[in-house]
Amino acid sequence: MSEQLVQQGAFGISGDPELLWRQYGRHAASNSRAALGLLDRLIGMCPGMVRLHEERAALRLAAGDTVAALEDVARVVCLQPGDKASLHNLALVYRELQCLKQAEDIAEMLKLLPGSELPQRRDYLVSAWSAQRWRWGLGQAASPLRGGRPHWMGGSPHGARLLVTLDGDTGDMLRGARFLPALAALGAGWVGVKVDRDHRCLAGLLGRIDGVEIVDECIDVQAYDVQCPLTALPELLSMQWQPMPSARWLELPQDGIDIWRAQLAALPRPWVGMCWAGVPRYREVGRSLSLCAGERRFAERQSRGLRIVHCAIALAHTLGRSSLLVAAQNDFAAPAASLEGLMRTMQGSFVSLQLGPRAADVVNLPEDLRSRMATPLGTEADALECACLIAALDEVITVDTAVAQLSGAVAQQGMVVQSTIPQRRWAEREGRSVTYPHLRVLDRHLLAPPK
Repeated sequence: MSEQLVQQGAFGISGDPELLWRQYGRHAASNSRAALGLLDRLIGMCPGMVRLHEERAALRLAAGDTVAALEDVARVVCLQPGDKASLHNLALVYRELQCLKQAEDIAEMLKLLPGSELPQRRDYLVSAWSAQRWRWGLGQAASPLRGGRPHWMGGSPHGARLLVTLDGDTGDMLRGARFLPALAALGAGWVGVKVDRDHRCLAGLLGRIDGVEIVDECIDVQAYDVQCPLTALPELLSMQWQPMPSARWLELPQDGIDIWRAQLAALPRPWVGMCWAGVPRYREVGRSLSLCAGERRFAERQSRGLRIVHCAIALAHTLGRSSLLVAAQNDFAAPAASLEGLMRTMQGSFVSLQLGPRAADVVNLPEDLRSRMATPLGTEADALECACLIAALDEVITVDTAVAQLSGAVAQQGMVVQSTIPQRRWAEREGRSVTYPHLRVLDRHLLAPPK
């Protein structure tokens, strides 16, 4: 490495690069901030040295700064455009950023290179449900389904005592819950849903489904024959011989709905429920929206999108693939979208259905819109309370999250704003959801201001 630094002429610049490199080696594993600072200095001295950019990309990725890692990996590809390992790393970073069109574009380029062998599985190109099945194949030690009973892999459940476990994000579990009544209807001897400490908020709602018994995590393994994750039911049932269950699959207590209607009675109608963000740990960048263009989060998303576009410009020029730039520019339109313009076209009152840290975004709305937004949900609201509130409203506007699935479950009218990542569960026909026809599906690019 020292010889490469000499060849790059780094010794003519203030500082000893060989000493800096040795210091970097001492800090790389224990002090990432200090290591990054040393790499910044070395790259300032030798901007064309591939190894330095690779090291910095790895540190940035480990620290969660994925856009900065993309900038370094893109620089590596521009320095050595035909290097297969660098191109594969680029596809992986694009996948991590949920820039799936760019990841696929690089993967297609790799296939054309002589001697290139892509991994058999390309996670950024497979559906969530196929990935779920693949994970089961890793063996029981890598699966949440432990306890000595086999997995149910489909087929007739007639007579079987089937334990359903909760696994995945809330929206995907609610999508799976739609298929629970089908198990009882198909003759399952018993259907239990194991609710652990982390999913108590779902117990009241799932307990209202006919033919389902809620059990705790201490259930005896002798009490059931087979087990299955709730998120796998849509594939195991609907993809084989069972028709799609009814769009309205959840019956709610009327008194629970009436309580919410009484609380909202003083507000002008129509009452429009609003949910603009998913849970952060589930890659919320691709599906969440800003409430208005003036908030800090909106500016951050714009900055992030511009950095990805600048990388695409350099890569498109170096690799001769204008499709990368087109995809990046298309993705950039999504961060420019906010709900403010749509809200200004609507009458009545807005009711926040947002839970978690993003519920505080309401304070960023302009005063005229903030005064029309009610926030009746408490921080400890469970899924059944949320469903009753949704049923009490006149309409719901939501991103692709649990609120969208609850709206579908109670047959509420409304609109789902599509994620930037294509989602099979929100396939649409003539602008409406195929699985929940009472819900319209909106391309989020239509919410961006005109150029």
